[in-house]
Amino acid sequence: MRQRSSPVSSRQTLESTACINCHASGLHSVQGAQVVIKMLKARHAVQKLILSHNELGDDGCIALFTFLGSALGKRHLLSEISLGSNKIGNAGLLVISEYLQSNQHLQELSLQNNEFTGDVSTATAFVSALNTSCVGTLQLSSNTGLSDSFAEIFFPSLDSPYLRYLSISAANFSSVSLPHIIEYLCSPRCRLDSLTCSANSFGTAGVRSISEAIRKHNFRLTKVDMYSNETGEDIDSPQNRERWRETYTSLARLLDRNKYLKRETETQALRLLRYARPVLLVHSAIDMEHKTNITPTACSDSCPCIPSPGPFISSISQPVTPTAHIYPLIILPVEIKQYILSFFAPILSPAQRIRIYHYASSPATLPQLLPCLSSHKTSPSESVVCVPDPSSLGFGAGGKVWSSGGGGVRMGQGCAAGRCMGSGNSVLCHREQEMLRWLEVVGCDSYDPDESAV
Repeated sequence: MRQRSSPVSSRQTLESTACINCHASGLHSVQGAQVVIKMLKARHAVQKLILSHNELGDDGCIALFTFLGSALGKRHLLSEISLGSNKIGNAGLLVISEYLQSNQHLQELSLQNNEFTGDVSTATAFVSALNTSCVGTLQLSSNTGLSDSFAEIFFPSLDSPYLRYLSISAANFSSVSLPHIIEYLCSPRCRLDSLTCSANSFGTAGVRSISEAIRKHNFRLTKVDMYSNETGEDIDSPQNRERWRETYTSLARLLDRNKYLKRETETQALRLLRYARPVLLVHSAIDMEHKTNITPTACSDSCPCIPSPGPFISSISQPVTPTAHIYPLIILPVEIKQYILSFFAPILSPAQRIRIYHYASSPATLPQLLPCLSSHKTSPSESVVCVPDPSSLGFGAGGKVWSSGGGGVRMGQGCAAGRCMGSGNSVLCHREQEMLRWLEVVGCDSYDPDESAV
């Protein structure tokens, strides 16, 4: 009898096809890079490259990223690269910066415990490339060669719209770096959700100054680690121990505040969209009917997902006249509609509400009436169907793959019987991804204190 494969082994097989894991594999210099390049050439598409705890050095790093920048290497849309503990210096960091330039696929970059010092030209090139990339997680911890000179260049220039997690622990930063770090945390350029800067030399006063900056100006950060930042202070004295305890307690309260405000902002933004769509879309559709004619187009020649301008669009595009069958709110001026709708989301700032109103009133933001049935897509994020998680199906155990309603789920609907990839924690559910992306587009992924209604 043929033995059935277990869900665990099947999950590992699926993951291994998209991941090259050479952690602590003894890779050295150019020869080690050639081993990785050979593996990349043998696979159709790799998403993760785990090469930490080797000795690639500058030469191996240059060889590897020269290949990744070539036409053959670009077929691998890498989302994660781990190069921690590889003895990479400034030359290696420069070639990594070239790869980062305008890179729209890489999301996680781990460069901890290397040997680059980040001189003026190297640090400038790195932060400039980072600003044009989509990197959301950056690991720079344990790079003791960075020091304050790197912070003086890096933080004033850092303006990445996608960076959410930054780790700079044990990076040899002192109180000299504090003004640059604090200025970044207080500016609109900071979109971080998490900051790890433990094991530096900020001192009690430095940690307090960062905490105070978060209290006054930063409502995005929900996780901050600043442990082991003593500077020769008598940490064993009761007075200093109490001072550190108060500092961390105060910081924890601030992070709880930010978590609450973030949760409320996201909840109220979604609620406002729910009510703003039917109220504002009618007004927008009437204006659009007089300005332009919408020509339906398909996403490909073989795909039937043509947006229909028929019954639905036609019904909302008809001139609205006061009748007994029309809800009275529909015929009010748009300014009054928006004022009434604002009570559904009092925590949002006027700017956040206006962005939601613009989105809700645009017929172009409506989902397609037919799901895209074509398997072709330009990126994984464009899939409109929740995929069942193979690791949760049992492989022959008799469990249902889809609900009785059919295969797949349209965007905006629930997942099929709760068995999509999201429920198995393999990848995010498509519906959840769309929600998070929308919150970022309208700037409601964090609390906005400017001109707030509260």
